[in-house]
Amino acid sequence: MPGTISRLYSDLRDGLYLLKIEDEVRNGVVNWSRVHKSFDKWTRHMKCMENCSYAIEIGKDKLGYSLVGINGANIFEMDRTRTLAILWQLMRGF
Repeated sequence: MPGTISRLYSDLRDGLYLLKIEDEVRNGVVNWSRVHKSFDKWTRHMKCMENCSYAIEIGKDKLGYSLVGINGANIFEMDRTRTLAILWQLMRGF
């Protein structure tokens, strides 16, 4: 995973950056064995969607964020409003 985010919405699409940020907010909150870190062209969509859904699940359940109406598909599909909603919650966590 590269070290910087250069295109916000497309770089967050695979869920890895969101999970990394959540783990920075509260150390140990992400079970990294559950995260897909590499993708092939046949399973990329499914694995990225699972990572995004896991990031939303952590935000709601373990970090206590208000993420009403947001799911992993919103992040994967680069929905700007919902992506910014989770980022706003993450910024409050710092």
